Amino acid sequence: MKTPDWAPETSISEIKRLTDKGMLGFYSRVEVTEVIAFPPDKGQPINLLTLLVAEEHPTGQTIEKHFLTPERIRVSGLRDWNFGICRYSLSIDRLVPTFERLVASSVWDASGDELCQNALAARPPQFVPPDSFQEIPWNRVLKNNFWNGSYVFEWADTKKPRLLHLFESPHRLQALSEEIQEHIPIRLASLSDRLGSIVLQLPVTVLMAKFNGLHDGTMLAEIGWHPLAQPHPLRASVELEFDHVLTGYRSSEVHGEKTLLPVPPGAGEHRGILWDDANGLVLAATGPSAFFKTFALNMCPIDPEPRVFSLLDENGIEQSQRVRTHSSHKSIVGAPENDGNEGWTRRRMYQDETARLVRERRFVQYRPLPGQQAVEHEKALKDLRQLISQHGEEGTWLWDPYLSALDILKTLFFSPHSGSDLRGLTAREEPSNSTPQATPGDFIQRQKDTFANAQSNFYGLRLEYRAKIGPNGWNFHDRFVIFPRKERGALAWSLGTSVNSVGKAHHILQRVDDGQRVMDAFVELWDELNGPEHLIWKVPTR
Repeated sequence: MKTPDWAPETSISEIKRLTDKGMLGFYSRVEVTEVIAFPPDKGQPINLLTLLVAEEHPTGQTIEKHFLTPERIRVSGLRDWNFGICRYSLSIDRLVPTFERLVASSVWDASGDELCQNALAARPPQFVPPDSFQEIPWNRVLKNNFWNGSYVFEWADTKKPRLLHLFESPHRLQALSEEIQEHIPIRLASLSDRLGSIVLQLPVTVLMAKFNGLHDGTMLAEIGWHPLAQPHPLRASVELEFDHVLTGYRSSEVHGEKTLLPVPPGAGEHRGILWDDANGLVLAATGPSAFFKTFALNMCPIDPEPRVFSLLDENGIEQSQRVRTHSSHKSIVGAPENDGNEGWTRRRMYQDETARLVRERRFVQYRPLPGQQAVEHEKALKDLRQLISQHGEEGTWLWDPYLSALDILKTLFFSPHSGSDLRGLTAREEPSNSTPQATPGDFIQRQKDTFANAQSNFYGLRLEYRAKIGPNGWNFHDRFVIFPRKERGALAWSLGTSVNSVGKAHHILQRVDDGQRVMDAFVELWDELNGPEHLIWKVPTR
């Protein structure tokens, strides 16, 4: 069932209601920060992100437009593009008319200078709590959302026609984001889906709220009203979740500064919410949280005597070595939290998670029995082909110093995605039991012969195979399979061994935490090896 569209006029009505004095706070002005791109054609500046933050100021005095970047930002690879950050403020009275003009005329010129933008899709307001032990993506761009939380209104650029070049070069977007963070704490690359958006943040400042856990497991909700606010009844609730089950819930009316919420004891994460029933608003919320009940101390006193030994240096001269050592004394403070089932539930949860990681090939351990190396090798190749099938719609890149044409035939040739971007990068290393390493020309010719002997029609293949030859680039050792994705961030798996030996001896296939950085490193080396002497084989799509 299709979700009905949210009308921009509804957003404006809600902004009017929520900016009334005493509803969420006592706002007097709005601080505006614009991240701007200046295109090569010297045309109209383009909105990368605009963030408006309502705030209380004693006089409501506004700030004229000024740039936070004394010089425009330039990023390698984005030729003739420049970027800047400007800041100014508006009186609170100008906020609604500014958005009304955006809705009526598709014009954003709050600073007095119009920006090119396509932020036309109004989204329903969201309440964004502060970070807990889990980071909330919105907080990567919002301002100081540390306390009760904020309501967020967004006009999104869903097409991003003038920004596609940034998605095609994620490593350059990351470089731009790092330059921006030198001036303001906005991590643009990590929330790239919001590029082109105009965002209004309404922090809740009409009160301050805090949820605390007491020793007996009871939750305590504490609030303090703004001096100008009119206190009125609220409702506090807290829920406890463990193993995807709601294990506890309490709700109570709030009349004074402190409200007790007795929650059944048990393991898990809690979330607190403060609700204004009269106005239908969340006034405070926490992300998934937990309290310290146990912590470990590890004291490491230095041993009285160092470890002494000798090593030969690169010139064969004996060098004396001294290493300070220490012992470890660990102690636990507090009673370890249990799951109410003598640890059996946590063990089962761990086994479930391990099984899930194996199913998704996020973590697979290969440990062939004697005589089963060939069978396990085929299993490992099937796992790689499954990853290519699952994640390789936009492309699959193999980065392996031992990568050969035969390895590519066994992996990339099995990609079911016609026309996807397939790449292989080798250092011309060869297994010790194969032909001794020959000249670059001999190696390249043998790879070409392997492809020719495959008698393929190369249908649907768009593949390029390069080698590290000569001084360009740098030597590499680690092995990866990388799946570039323009809009969602790259994925990457560490192979743990070369493609030619997967499954033949113990190794681990594991998804890495930051595939985008692995992809960026690959692209940097790939671009260094762009001369004809590095090209082994290339086939266009058929």
